[in-house]
Amino acid sequence: MTNIDTLLNESGIRETLREQFPHLDKLESLDCLKDLRLTGIKTHGSFIGLDYEATATEDFYPHVRSKLIEKGIGSKNSVSVHAIGCKGTGNEYEEVQISFSGAQTFVKVYNPEYNKK
Repeated sequence: MTNIDTLLNESGIRETLREQFPHLDKLESLDCLKDLRLTGIKTHGSFIGLDYEATATEDFYPHVRSKLIEKGIGSKNSVSVHAIGCKGTGNEYEEVQISFSGAQTFVKVYNPEYNKK
C-alpha cells in the first residue's frame, strides 16, 4: 500500500465515513466486493465525493448496478453506471455512482478475473 492508501484505509477514516453515511456501511459489508478500498476523497463545502475500488466475485459481475440495488445499496434513482472500461480484457471494470444527500460515491468494480495470474 502507498502512503495515501494507508491513510485512507487504515487510519479510521472509513469508520468515520460509515458512521456519517449509512449506505457506506452496507456497501463495505458486501462479501461480493473483494478487497474493497477507499482510493480518494473530494470535498467542496458540505459536499463529499468518495472513490472506491474492488474486485467482484463471480456472481456479482457483470451488471454491478443491478446487483447493488438488489443488495439494498440505493435505488434505481440513486445508483447509475458511470463508466465501463477495458471491455473484453482482463482489466474490464464497471464504475457505478451512488448518490445520496451530500455524498457521491463512485465504486470501480473490476471483473472477477482481474489480477489473476
